[in-house]
Amino acid sequence: MKVLAIINPKAGTYDQKLVELCINVLRAKFTVNIVYPININEAKKLASSRDYDVLIIGGGDSTIGNLSINVKVPIIILPMGRGNTFYYTVYGKIDPLNLFTSLLKCNRVEYVDIGFIRELNRGFVLGTSIGILADLVKLSELYKKIGKGMWSYTLASMDLRVRMRKGQIKPIRVSLRVNKEKVYEDYAYLLSIGNTPVRGRGSMKLFPKASISDGTLDVIVLPKVNEEIMDSLAKGSYSNVLYYKGKNIEITSDRRLSLEVDGDYILLEENKITVDVIPSSLPLLKPCT
Repeated sequence: MKVLAIINPKAGTYDQKLVELCINVLRAKFTVNIVYPININEAKKLASSRDYDVLIIGGGDSTIGNLSINVKVPIIILPMGRGNTFYYTVYGKIDPLNLFTSLLKCNRVEYVDIGFIRELNRGFVLGTSIGILADLVKLSELYKKIGKGMWSYTLASMDLRVRMRKGQIKPIRVSLRVNKEKVYEDYAYLLSIGNTPVRGRGSMKLFPKASISDGTLDVIVLPKVNEEIMDSLAKGSYSNVLYYKGKNIEITSDRRLSLEVDGDYILLEENKITVDVIPSSLPLLKPCT
């Protein structure tokens, strides 16, 4: 079996020692080649290759999401991002070294859903949001110099709450269509589309009805916001939140959209995004038990 490892050395918690330990486990039986792409386009080209039987993706959630629509063979995730939410959704609490050891003994392939944003020609594994979650990710980029990993999100969350108390967080006027039907048109502080039940390594239980294998995406709309609502939202309580499920989601605003995609902040030229689910399209290599 031939294995290709695509490693993102710019990932939030990149660890060369971890890379070597995990790769050496597989080299006991398989031929493994490691590459460190210089940009995302090179990584996508490598991910689309059929010259290998298995692909290891070393990086965070956004690295996996970026490559998800290009993958042609089963993947193994080597978590090196700030949150690694998708890794924990797929594999649970097993640490990477034990995961690779288990995969060497016995493995199986499982196909899961991904989301796709047409305007960006980009896939995602967790989700995409406009509003306060996009603000949170934008702030976390500023705090990366102070705190590594989840600390940058923690500091950004504290900052966001201060801004909320000062009335500096403003809603966005949006129009939302789910499966071509208009379901909401008004101001919202958050509009989020999710593939996984949680975000932020489980700290935000935004989509309790979500599954990576149900062929749909989940959508929440937050018309109002305060700290109490934010706390209840993180726990999965939905007394003040609108909730939808669908295969196709369209969001239109009266301004350019800024959004987060799998933890990446992106400012669009457009005022609209169209998101589709691509069911059972990402092959994952998992332990037999």
